[in-house]
Amino acid sequence: MKKTGIIFLLILISTNIFAKINFLQNDSLYVWAENGLNLREKPDLNSKIIRTIKFGELIYVDSIADSKTFEVEFIKKIKVNHIDDNIFSKERENYSYSINGQMIKVRYKDTEGYVFSGFISKLKPVKEFTSLINLKDYFELEYGLLKKIESRTDFKYFGQLIYKNGVNCYINSSPGSFDTTFILFNISFNEGLLLVYSFIERTNNIIDKATNSRGKWYINAINDEQISFSEEYGMYNAGISKNNDLIFISISGSN
Repeated sequence: MKKTGIIFLLILISTNIFAKINFLQNDSLYVWAENGLNLREKPDLNSKIIRTIKFGELIYVDSIADSKTFEVEFIKKIKVNHIDDNIFSKERENYSYSINGQMIKVRYKDTEGYVFSGFISKLKPVKEFTSLINLKDYFELEYGLLKKIESRTDFKYFGQLIYKNGVNCYINSSPGSFDTTFILFNISFNEGLLLVYSFIERTNNIIDKATNSRGKWYINAINDEQISFSEEYGMYNAGISKNNDLIFISISGSN
């Protein structure tokens, strides 16, 4: 089988980039915490919980002030069967990853309180899709397709998809492989990571329920300028990058 790769390159200017608040007063935001997001009395993770807001619910920013930065575990370690270059399968434990964020004051229905900023986003939560390959379908379903540009030769295809929310998608494909790049703006790195990992987590959950539980995604490496994901069979890799105010998600693999 041909080895393929999905590569998301993550460029970190500094660790504080993840804690930077990218929201404004009265912004409408969605909850991305799968098990719900706690609304608290005070801007502290140990403050009393008023209520838990469900995944996908809409909240509104009341005010943003400088506050303490908190770190919350987002991606937990899992044991996977890693296949190396010699095609030998070895069990290994992947890395964990934590999101940095602050407590911001929000309104939810008739209640005000504070929530952790790391699990909220201007993007609509992923509900219909389970594979990272469906990222372009997610944008079309949730925001609508504004324009499609295509060009073909005997062996190659180029396409550009422009969605109504301003996201651009560039597709290059040839027999047996494809390369897709999404360019997003006006979102933070955390918001982009929530989007990418939502697909990965859903894929892993399906695999957990299957008889042959192979093919999970895991964090392969973390350093100051890159986070990479890999898939157990060694066929896919993943990542995400931020350049100035733009988020880049690049996907490549077999088709």
